[in-house]
Amino acid sequence: MNAAVYSVVDLGTLAPGRSSGSDINNRGDVVGIVDLTPENLPPGPHGGISNGAIGLLKARAFLWRKGRMRDLGPFPGSRFVGVDAINDSGQVLAHGMMADGFYNTFLWEKGRVRDLGRLGDRDGGAHSISKMGVIVGRWEAGIASRAFAWTSKAGRKLLTTPEGEDSLASGINDRGEIVGAISRPGQGYQACVWRNGRILFLGRLGNSYSFADAVNNRGDVVGHSAIRGSDYRSHAFLWRKGKITDLGVLPGYDDSEPTDINDSGVVVGNVIYGLVGETTTDKKGWGQHPFLWKAGKMCDLNDLIPPASGWEVKGPSGINDAGFITGQGTHNGRERAYLLIPR
Repeated sequence: MNAAVYSVVDLGTLAPGRSSGSDINNRGDVVGIVDLTPENLPPGPHGGISNGAIGLLKARAFLWRKGRMRDLGPFPGSRFVGVDAINDSGQVLAHGMMADGFYNTFLWEKGRVRDLGRLGDRDGGAHSISKMGVIVGRWEAGIASRAFAWTSKAGRKLLTTPEGEDSLASGINDRGEIVGAISRPGQGYQACVWRNGRILFLGRLGNSYSFADAVNNRGDVVGHSAIRGSDYRSHAFLWRKGKITDLGVLPGYDDSEPTDINDSGVVVGNVIYGLVGETTTDKKGWGQHPFLWKAGKMCDLNDLIPPASGWEVKGPSGINDAGFITGQGTHNGRERAYLLIPR
């Protein structure tokens, strides 16, 4: 892959705020948020922000289509909205913080917002939506955690797991294949796919955990797994037709984690340093950098855009079948949602 194979489009913002792209469908529609929360909120005693600052959290969901950004709200009862996904039917999956600090799941379709209630855990729980409108995610009750699928006709149904073990669902394709992970005794979470009512475990790169993160319509699965010799270091993997492949890392980074895969098998995600424990690099602290993996080669996504564009591309969150990519970056110092378009 040569340099400058992508053009970069600044998707703008709804108001003075920081915009971020969350997902993109095959029509080129991008969804995301504009974060209007004041910066430098007072910290809480155990990290995060203080309880008194929760009321200052504010974000608006957007849909960007054919050069125009529109506000998807309001989302009744919620000030801070996160966007999870958009399908090829134009349905948008979102979650909003309610007055009690918990999150409800919302479904936006053709200008109307539907409150689906608390489908998952306190942080939202719903992660992906298929073209047919099937929503998958993680449901929690106490210390129990179970993968679920929701449809407008049947509501929420928990997915089958061996002996009721903890599980989560993170992605679904248009064939109804659901990916996620199931906690196995003595093994931790193990990546899996629910296919035609059966569970298929995908394996792992080392001797510890693995998680499946996304699946394309060919049944290719991307996820991340602890690598051999370490319970802490993890690499992105591709599972295809029964074979699991380590996608590796870029030089100078410890870990990698995918965010999406398209039907051509192109993967986007982040490489990370200093995530847990000691780092194997000379970098200090913690940080991440975007990658694109194609045909066996991992590239720095910033090496694929014009060098004088004023952009630093950061976390890519979605890629469609035409190769268009969205996420958040900085454009001349401003945090903006972007769209990368193949040249």
